[in-house]
Amino acid sequence: MSLKQQLASNTLGHWDFRTGSIADQSGNSNDGTFTNAPYWQTNRFGRSLMFQGTAAVTVADSAELQATNMTVVLFGEFVHQTGDRFFYKRDAGGTHVDFFMTSSQLRVFDGSTTSSLAVSITARSMIAFTLTSGSTPKFYRDGVKVGDGSSALTITADDAAITLCNSSSLGGPVNNAINEIIYFDTELSEQQMSELYSEWSQEAHIDAIPRATVLPESPELIASPAGSWNMNVQNGVVSDVSGNGNDGTVTTAGMITTEGIFGKALIYDGGVGTITVADDAAIQDIFDGGGSVSYWFNVRGMGVGNQGHLHLKGQHSFNVRDVSGNFCRLRFQQQFSGTDGQWNTPAGGIAFNSWNHVVLTYDADSDSHLPVIYINGVSVTVSIAQGAVGAKVSDVGDPLYIGNNTANTRTFNGIIEQPQFWSGTTLTQAQVDLLYAQGQKKLDLNFTGEDWNVSVSNVTANFLENTGFEITSGTWQVDDSTSAGKQITCVGAGIISIPSQQAFGTWEFELSKDAASNPLIGFVMDSVQAGNAALGYQMTITASEAIFLRRITGGGSTTVFSTATGVIATDEFVRVVITRDASGTFEIFVNETSIDTGGDTAYVDSSFLVLELDTGDAIRSIRFYPTV
Repeated sequence: MSLKQQLASNTLGHWDFRTGSIADQSGNSNDGTFTNAPYWQTNRFGRSLMFQGTAAVTVADSAELQATNMTVVLFGEFVHQTGDRFFYKRDAGGTHVDFFMTSSQLRVFDGSTTSSLAVSITARSMIAFTLTSGSTPKFYRDGVKVGDGSSALTITADDAAITLCNSSSLGGPVNNAINEIIYFDTELSEQQMSELYSEWSQEAHIDAIPRATVLPESPELIASPAGSWNMNVQNGVVSDVSGNGNDGTVTTAGMITTEGIFGKALIYDGGVGTITVADDAAIQDIFDGGGSVSYWFNVRGMGVGNQGHLHLKGQHSFNVRDVSGNFCRLRFQQQFSGTDGQWNTPAGGIAFNSWNHVVLTYDADSDSHLPVIYINGVSVTVSIAQGAVGAKVSDVGDPLYIGNNTANTRTFNGIIEQPQFWSGTTLTQAQVDLLYAQGQKKLDLNFTGEDWNVSVSNVTANFLENTGFEITSGTWQVDDSTSAGKQITCVGAGIISIPSQQAFGTWEFELSKDAASNPLIGFVMDSVQAGNAALGYQMTITASEAIFLRRITGGGSTTVFSTATGVIATDEFVRVVITRDASGTFEIFVNETSIDTGGDTAYVDSSFLVLELDTGDAIRSIRFYPTV
């Protein structure tokens, strides 16, 4: 029995927007009603509602909704720190409870006192508080308690209606996509909150959305690793799938798994948490004579001490360093008898809130003592932060710590998946390419159209055949009218979209623009909306065939760069490539020719690729690569 089922008698209201409904799933009939129509969209967890402006869901008061002890949980995709009201039960007559965020603080208000805690919710998928009246609320993020509120609160019953994701005056929209909200009449324990998040993470798939066929893996062989951990926590253990039996133990309670690239990945909250692997001959001194490590990871912040560790084993460590805006670098350190060796990747080479792949190869016996580090398949320039002096110090007898150090004072902040260690094997560029390609295929948009179903009639709702694109408006078809393969044709002006999490890399597609049209290609988008109503970047092609790259700002826009008219042909397919490197510099190519460049770093989080096309426009061969 799931935890939600176990807590059914304590559930006052349960609004699961993933069902496509705002009805109360608790059985208490506390159904919601729309106010100013928040719009439906699909994020990486399923169906959700985006609350902006005056949009809200309102729930009429009932006796059971006036609980004085409570837990309020919201699941969604929190990409903005500026959200306001989450759960608002107050009116001119009084206040029952108000859960909101302002000034980078989560807050609960009881009608007279506000209890708050400074915390970031960016790139998280669960926020919550628990409260027993007369005590201080406890705040949670992704299933982990992040702290207590600043003041005790006393909850007084009040007959105000509940306003979800806005205030009753409709002036405090949450500005994030919300999948599910649950209201309990009891203060859940830390263990229950952890289980609730783990349970939700396992539910929150969008596997029903059709995807392009994933090509089979390359048959090229790589030597078996000395250790390979799947990061799927089962009974406090992550399994070593290398066959060497060096399982890791979760030494901090409450660590949460999430969906990764290959399966499960482990979230580190930048506070505490580590995986400990007992020492074993298979993972001792792996760099003697040449060894390698590989990680997929997503950095959300610098971690404890501004040095969040991917790993530490005795005398060698690999960590993030030197934040600059939303970017950082990596440092590898190896202890020597005289002076430790320290080596850095280029500054700003790792983007926050994006999946990155890194491979480190190092030969501790080499006179040069210079490691080779590959980021997203590319060997980067490695600089010497501190030269090694003396003899390398052995790590025999020392455990391996994944995501932290020995003292639990260098906790990683982000997600780690598939750490792998090779002893006596220096991976080659070709082998690194293979490892990266295996993950890249799962990260990329790779819609060649080969396996798309051709439309037999116009499509106006839900998903466009099996392309993976969801229709927001307009009329669409998949057709094979050209010899070059299948294409998406806009029969009547509208919007389609696909979830896309990456904010840096290369987008490419082939576009046929109608002579009179004004197509908009939105990328690094926070939501799916018409025109400039969302937040993100948009390539606009005017009716006179000039190209504008704009940052759209929720009702306005700023031009990053623009071109002269006539730079793109009409009524024929042209190849368009848009790149954005780690510094935020954009460049657009048309038929392999660069037409302009410009920089902007305002947005570094992405949820969607959005195509807003006019009648007669067509697009095909849509791809994304997380490298430039």
